[in-house]
Amino acid sequence: MEIRREQLIRYITPLREGGSLPALAEAADELKYVVKFSGAGHGFKALIAEFIGTEVARALGFRVPEAVFLDIDEDTEIVPVVPSSVPVAEISYADALDRALTNNKFAKNIRRRQLEADYEVAKAKGNLRQISLFAQIGYTGTAGEAADRYRNLRGNQLVEVGISIPLLDWGKRRGRVKVAESNRRVTESRLRQERADFNQDLFVLVERFCNQQSQLAIAARSNEIARKRYDTNVQTYMIGKISTLDLNDSQSKKDEAMRQYVTELYKFWNYWYQIRSLTLYDYEHRDNITADIERLVKN
Repeated sequence: MEIRREQLIRYITPLREGGSLPALAEAADELKYVVKFSGAGHGFKALIAEFIGTEVARALGFRVPEAVFLDIDEDTEIVPVVPSSVPVAEISYADALDRALTNNKFAKNIRRRQLEADYEVAKAKGNLRQISLFAQIGYTGTAGEAADRYRNLRGNQLVEVGISIPLLDWGKRRGRVKVAESNRRVTESRLRQERADFNQDLFVLVERFCNQQSQLAIAARSNEIARKRYDTNVQTYMIGKISTLDLNDSQSKKDEAMRQYVTELYKFWNYWYQIRSLTLYDYEHRDNITADIERLVKN
């Protein structure tokens, strides 16, 4: 199977949805594509799995977008742009937990496993007094040849109807009940631990995000001050008021402040998308993150 390749010529805008960091870009064929980069957070294997799923859906007759490899020329200069603003959102742990339990599959998975454990116990208890009803009907026939053995059978030769009631099973059925109840207790213990871990992880994540907003603001202010100080020192150096060492020192501090700001910015987006992933809620636009599967399939 050959995959069409095109040359990427223009990066238009990031879409900021998901861990693969998709973006809208333009290729040499003058068409625009939703691009997913192989070095993004999702990892290369996730892109391979998505590509295979797309081709399987295409083979099954679904309408899916064409997969195209977009190459970047080695001479292309990539200039990273630091975003000038970030989303401002007030996120509380109670609200995030409520949305996570409503939208995330974790809560449904916990409920399903609990119901399965309860079903096994109820099934074992129901078998304690199991009564089986059976019926048998027999036919007889004779023939001189094997091929005619089952022809012209004479019916109503044997009719048997009865019930089967276990009188003594040496505790086998009660043992099954105790095993099912023991398994349910183990399952409930695991589910309680998983719920506690989920709640704790979400609490820590929300607290880190809230603290990160202030850390990012401090880093942004420090970066602005360092940049202005450097610009001022450049002018001062031009008139001979400071030495080259002072200018180099201000430049080093400016670069360090920028690196620190980018680091804090990375942490902010990391926490931001983790919360979105767990809650399936967009706190910037105050709306649930959903997808119309039928519309996507039709298109």
